[in-house]
Amino acid sequence: MQMDQSGWQTVRSALVVCGALIAAAALTCAAQAAGPFDGTYIGTAVLLSGNNGAICKTFSTSIAVTDGHLTYVHGAGYAVIHTDVGADGSFSGSALLHGYKTPVMETLTGKASDSGIEADAGGPYCKYRLTLRKQQ
Repeated sequence: MQMDQSGWQTVRSALVVCGALIAAAALTCAAQAAGPFDGTYIGTAVLLSGNNGAICKTFSTSIAVTDGHLTYVHGAGYAVIHTDVGADGSFSGSALLHGYKTPVMETLTGKASDSGIEADAGGPYCKYRLTLRKQQ
């Protein structure tokens, strides 16, 4: 079977489209690859300083890491901190803490490992030490 010029152009166009689709699929798979610290970490936020009352108290908490991006919900959703986890496991982030008359910033600084996260969280009124273990 013999193909004319327009037939070869159609084949070439189809090959270019297929190549682009394969490249896009490869990039998508690479973007979805799990990072070394990905997972859910569960533990306790132990009160280090504060009034140990209705506002400042020790509580159970968790941190999720997906594709090297950390999400921490402080307390009952008073602040949600999003930050990236470095290649060495270190992270640092902050978010506005809701529930106070004036804006208050909540910070989170720590380090993830293969088995857990150790971090410090807090603002001007309450300071916590987070000790979390990675769930299997």
